[in-house]
Amino acid sequence: MAGQFIPSGAFGIDYALIAMFLCLLVFQLRGGLYTVTAAVAGVLAVVLALLLPGNLHIIIASVLAATIGFALRRRYAREEG
Repeated sequence: MAGQFIPSGAFGIDYALIAMFLCLLVFQLRGGLYTVTAAVAGVLAVVLALLLPGNLHIIIASVLAATIGFALRRRYAREEG
């Protein structure tokens, strides 16, 4: 069904890479903290894409989301222990 949206001259590599990374992401979501970190990364990437030129927004969003996820995990580990 979704194949109708792919242009006829496209090789499909762009769509295949996106699908591959989405599958990798889904298999990494093992809990609420991972889901929150992935959502933060997505939101940050979209917001930064509107503000920054080029592809730098992806790197910045990834580093910020990983840092936020790490800080949240340390915080919850302290509360439990």
